[in-house]
Amino acid sequence: MDAYNALKDEILQINRDVLGLFSKAKSIPGMADYSFGDWEKTCAHLPAQLAEGTIRVAIAGTIKSGKSTFLNSILKGEYVKRGAGVITSIVTRVRNGKRLRAKLFFKSWDEINAEMEQALVLFPSASWRSQNGRFDIRQENERLDLQRALSQLSADQLITQSTRNINNVLLSSYLKGYKTVASLLSSEKATQLYE
Repeated sequence: MDAYNALKDEILQINRDVLGLFSKAKSIPGMADYSFGDWEKTCAHLPAQLAEGTIRVAIAGTIKSGKSTFLNSILKGEYVKRGAGVITSIVTRVRNGKRLRAKLFFKSWDEINAEMEQALVLFPSASWRSQNGRFDIRQENERLDLQRALSQLSADQLITQSTRNINNVLLSSYLKGYKTVASLLSSEKATQLYE
């Protein structure tokens, strides 16, 4: 708990420093028309949010850019698995508690298939499919066809603006994780608690 309170105090001090910088920035000639209003509101609400006992941190970055490593360094411990790639791109909530536990929210089959169909909209070729109609990851032949099509993509089709194409990563990740989570999914959204 001491680490938590120390971190909270450190965040509050950084928040005060940032608010001071906003005041200084507004006094710079030519900056009068520029408003830091939204950022100032965010900083003004931070002390009340921290008083709730929950620290909210948004960490954004490309795949394999060190998001988990950064979060672990903030928390001063190994709480989030590193090197998980697309796994930590999901929304992750880490809270202070007496025991480790995880609450996972699973999508329905329809949501997964809709996400995959959306990612397939810009897929380089439609000829890879052996079936017509809506994509269904539960169909083995659909998974095999898609896996084969992904493996045949050239490097320039896999990389967009110096990073891996997010649609191809999403499709590959769903295929890779299918067997692991298939038994946990259904036509309805599901929640699973691990303690």
